[in-house]
Amino acid sequence: MGTAEVRTFCRLCTAGCGVLVSVEADTVMKVRGDKAHPISQGYTCVKGRSLGVAHHDPTRLNEPMIRRNGRLVEVGWTEWLDDLSGRLSSIIAGYGPSAVGGFYSGGSYFDASGHRIGQAFLSALGTNSVYSSYTLDSPNKPLVADLVGGSVRLFPVPDLEGTEFMLIVATNPVISHGHGIGMSNPLGRLRQIRSRGQVWVLDPRRTETARAATRHLSARPGTDYAVLAFLVRELLSSGADQRYLEDHVAGTTKLKRTVAGFDIDTVAGMTGLQEQDLLDLLSAVRRAGRVSIVTGTGASMSRTANVLEWMAWALGAVTGSLDRPRGTWFNPGFFRQNDRSTFQPAPPEGNVTPGPLSRPELCGRNNQLPAVAIPDEVAAGNLRALFALGANLVAANPQTRRLTDALRDIEILAVVDIVANETTEFATHVAPAAGPLERSDLSTSSEIFQSSVVGQYTPATVPLSGGRRPLWWIMAQIADRLGLDVLTGGLDPHRATTDDVLAEMAAGARLPFSQVLDGDGPVFAETSAIFGWVLGGAVLPEGRWRIAPPLLVGQLAELTHAPGPLVLIPRRERRQLNGFLRFLQETPMPEVIMHPADADRASVGDGDVVTIGTDIGEMQGLARIDADMSIGVLSIPHGWRAPSSVNDLLSGEHDIDSLTGMPTLSGVAVTLRRGSTR
Repeated sequence: MGTAEVRTFCRLCTAGCGVLVSVEADTVMKVRGDKAHPISQGYTCVKGRSLGVAHHDPTRLNEPMIRRNGRLVEVGWTEWLDDLSGRLSSIIAGYGPSAVGGFYSGGSYFDASGHRIGQAFLSALGTNSVYSSYTLDSPNKPLVADLVGGSVRLFPVPDLEGTEFMLIVATNPVISHGHGIGMSNPLGRLRQIRSRGQVWVLDPRRTETARAATRHLSARPGTDYAVLAFLVRELLSSGADQRYLEDHVAGTTKLKRTVAGFDIDTVAGMTGLQEQDLLDLLSAVRRAGRVSIVTGTGASMSRTANVLEWMAWALGAVTGSLDRPRGTWFNPGFFRQNDRSTFQPAPPEGNVTPGPLSRPELCGRNNQLPAVAIPDEVAAGNLRALFALGANLVAANPQTRRLTDALRDIEILAVVDIVANETTEFATHVAPAAGPLERSDLSTSSEIFQSSVVGQYTPATVPLSGGRRPLWWIMAQIADRLGLDVLTGGLDPHRATTDDVLAEMAAGARLPFSQVLDGDGPVFAETSAIFGWVLGGAVLPEGRWRIAPPLLVGQLAELTHAPGPLVLIPRRERRQLNGFLRFLQETPMPEVIMHPADADRASVGDGDVVTIGTDIGEMQGLARIDADMSIGVLSIPHGWRAPSSVNDLLSGEHDIDSLTGMPTLSGVAVTLRRGSTR
């Protein structure tokens, strides 16, 4: 049998690059970029090219397993499903549906049918115990969209084809390919923008993206928002788009009062930036007129996440850039079609729901509870069963020991994933899910982050192996045994195929599913950004952006800055995707990037094993000394196992944002010493 080459697209991040997969029988021989793909044009990163290695990873799960006498043992699917559904029925009967919860993450987000049916299962169950990784890295984004625009469905995306000024704040798209933006071939994209304008980066480290930018400013961690507040203040004084403000914005006067204190002296003192740098940035924004702003996890994991995101929206409004060419647009989605949907604007406080019973100081938002509450809910007896759907919960949550103690006590931990990981070590039930190359799929997870209104279908590249099953099928079988219907269109969970489920999902798309199915690549409804549907439609509350939400105004007024002499910031890695693709790593533990001055103070040399500590715990890594790092800042990635897990330093009990339940994961004061953990 010869080698076949199958066209598909990567589902590891929002870029969705086109790839060609060479297959012999059921073996993946090679993965390379697809030059015919009209968006990525042959580009793919090392993570995308590793899809074949990941498919054959020895840690792949192959058969369903149940924990018996302390060990996971392989069983058949009927036994697995009957055992799990029987135990779930008892819990629901005794404690109600909210005693069963679900936590989902990237492994299910990028599985169109799996994510849809997983959500449908939790909804049909009637549980309030829904969690996701969203509450651990970027809940500030839907919060601000809700408060300013009245809907979490409004997700701002830069006009990549038209912008002449891009400000990138605390994110590194050259490595991550965008956090909240799909940026294939990021260096090429940045070069294109620089050819017609400027790219500025605001980050404590001179990242790979900063090296490709027009200018790089290194503000102290957690003070980025003050730079944007300074810009908003000065533009409101001179240079704002007054017609836009009059026609489309409510609360301008209140915003002006709110940012009045962010004068150049104050902001220079807070951020550590030179006054001339701030003036240069202001002049560049004024010359450009409209701006596009990209924020990322370096900001959204900090104490000031909400106000930073708010100031990004405010700067967009003051410059007349929201829903306007050369600024920011709102991709309605090829499948979602938000521009053809009915909006019910959220109240001024946003769509708030009751929080976890064990943590009354927290609230629910976006139909989710904060993931930091999981250990408390287990300890209180409120959460007795939990599904981890494509999610390494242990690698994602702060204060690892507190979480793992809870997972040891929970009655049911059902993990549906493609590889064994730290979370499967605590599971009572493990289900082997189809990997990205083993399932047909749609680009529903990445569509609103793209630079055009585009949809894509892919067939499965290789057949399913062993006992692996699609995530949607697993959840539909459990639902069927519980008497729940989670499939639409009259589909039978015992006869339906993945394509049947995808066809139902695509039934209301911009173009017929048959056209998407036959596309052999991306199918464009619009080849570029579309503007005006938000400003010109019945979307915004009373037709205007609420640019000074009381909750955010109040939070800004309460902010204080007392950073330690040394703080940590997060980092995306070229050769690892959070807790996935660890086999790509070239070092036995994470590199801790530090400035030479901080290394000298701790008597640390390049390549030394170092211990990072807080009052929560310790972790170890390898020192990497780099003058491109700001003094007083350590760059540490997430996703590593203990004793190199940054989660061991971070609290899930204290320093939690009151509006989102987001734990503080960036800007945390730490200690540094040479040598391994005790």
